[in-house]
Amino acid sequence: MAVKLTSNPTWHGAGDVQLPEYEHAGLTHLTTARCAQLVRFRRSDLQGFAGRLSRNDAIRVANAVGEVKPEEQVWL
Repeated sequence: MAVKLTSNPTWHGAGDVQLPEYEHAGLTHLTTARCAQLVRFRRSDLQGFAGRLSRNDAIRVANAVGEVKPEEQVWL
């Protein structure tokens, strides 16, 4: 499972959390994780670069995913 990421830092909806340690994941801009927008995939489906979040950002995302109500989730 993955969440949608955007370089637009102005999102403030359910499950939206900024990743202040974005550079740790190889990202070049302040990034917002849209934790209400979820994607199922197989690891083999990934193409190109895939970074890893810092421990702190991963905790932020996990907490945000857990706080999103099922009716607010969108599966992409």
